[in-house]
Amino acid sequence: MTALTTLQIDDGNGPALQLLHARADRPDAPAMLLVHGAYTSAQCWAPTFMPYFRSRGYDVYAVSLRGHGGSEGKSSLDVTGLSDYLDDIQRAACRIGRLPVLVGSSMGGLLVQRWLTAGRAAKAAVLIGSVPPSGLSAAAMQMAFSNPQAFAELAKLAIAGSVNPGLMGLLSANPLEDRLLKPFYRELGRESTRAMWESTWAPMVGWINSRCPVLAVHGEEDRMVPVESVRMMSSRLNAEVVRLPGVGHLPMIDNDWGKAADAIDGWLRKLCPTAQPAAV
Repeated sequence: MTALTTLQIDDGNGPALQLLHARADRPDAPAMLLVHGAYTSAQCWAPTFMPYFRSRGYDVYAVSLRGHGGSEGKSSLDVTGLSDYLDDIQRAACRIGRLPVLVGSSMGGLLVQRWLTAGRAAKAAVLIGSVPPSGLSAAAMQMAFSNPQAFAELAKLAIAGSVNPGLMGLLSANPLEDRLLKPFYRELGRESTRAMWESTWAPMVGWINSRCPVLAVHGEEDRMVPVESVRMMSSRLNAEVVRLPGVGHLPMIDNDWGKAADAIDGWLRKLCPTAQPAAV
């Protein structure tokens, strides 16, 4: 497995942030910044996507948003909003020092949408199992009625930070083996009440104000965000859509993670010439 370096962003502009780094072999490699979703941390990318995209020639970074993973801010987590997380992404991008390919999963995908519709720049943007521009309200109600047990599992995590075996069925259709996911399990925990309220009822995603190309990747076995939500991302964000059979909400912790990674890599090489790494 590719060795990862743990960096710290402590610039005085907010809580110190954890930034994982898989360094590229060449100094002119394009940068990629990975943004995790609710309840998780940068560790969700470590076993699969970080070594994969490094092998494709990228200089790969993954930020733990404030209150998550090894970042500060846990004591004030409940009053943290999506705008605070956007500040964290901005600080990570500044630390990287050049325009990255921006990849967001679940709530991280919603943050990438807000980044773009605010006119902020990225070489390319990829949304994975993303919260749609309309927010999570429809998905939450659908889960509550169609799968109340799954909804209860998620509520346990949201309220008490309680991780239980049933939760993995929501996050992945076919999870990686436990030895690869131990760091991921350790850092699963509570999410900001304010951020989840905003993600559900006030996502504040406008029409895209950027020429940045967008790809929306969604697993057809996603039990958190219905795959039909990609239609809105296609129309609102002018995103190209890839639906992945047999894949769940978080492809990066799934045994079929390569389906998502290959789709993203192929799209970047074909449609985003400025983001293409050299062949390896």
